Amino acid sequence: MREPRIIAYTPEAMTKGSMWWWILPLAPDVPERLIVGNERAFMTWFYARAANRDAIDAETVDEYLRTFSGCEGVLGALGVYRAAFTTMAQTAPLAAEKVKVPIVALGGEQAQGLQIQKMVEMVAENVTGGAIPDCGHFVPEERPDELVRYVLAMIGKSGMR
Repeated sequence: MREPRIIAYTPEAMTKGSMWWWILPLAPDVPERLIVGNERAFMTWFYARAANRDAIDAETVDEYLRTFSGCEGVLGALGVYRAAFTTMAQTAPLAAEKVKVPIVALGGEQAQGLQIQKMVEMVAENVTGGAIPDCGHFVPEERPDELVRYVLAMIGKSGMR
């Protein structure tokens, strides 16, 4: 079986702004030195690249900064990226014995889009998904109504209540 390509290291991927930062948390001591103490600057820069910039206002950034502050907050938030290769190894067996519960897998059209559904389909068999138009990386913040619509449609389709 061919290995799936999740992270593309190409000029297009790097300039598009959607994937290059995945490498940042892997660099030893870089987040600690560059982000800690500059959390607000980092977060406002990061969120400014969302498709729907109005979705993440100053009040929302303040709330996120409540937990994304100091070394523990920054490293805790970036831990999911630092653990990406461990996570891949842990989920690899699911390709043979796929998850059976219904899953909604959505991506913002201007971020990972349909790639999210394709990645989840590698480990699950009952996947409903799609690409949310006019949306970047932050689906719940940028397009909450669309997210709820997809989830409610899946619940109705599966007979869950």
